[in-house]
Amino acid sequence: MIATAWRRKPKACALDIVEFRQPELDAYLVGRSIAEQLEKRSLFVVTMKQAVQKTMRANAKGIRVTLVEG
Repeated sequence: MIATAWRRKPKACALDIVEFRQPELDAYLVGRSIAEQLEKRSLFVVTMKQAVQKTMRANAKGIRVTLVEG
């Protein structure tokens, strides 16, 4: 099974890698971080406070966190 998998023709693939100098300023990454911590059963209030503190320390103008269940 493994031998037959290697005989297939490789497909073209393109990767676009972007480095974030300050990931605390990217809304998507902050949101994913909060979601992952909550999925690990972290305390809600502690998670929110940490996210806000990290973002504000990165010189953000502000942050608003909204919880959407679902």
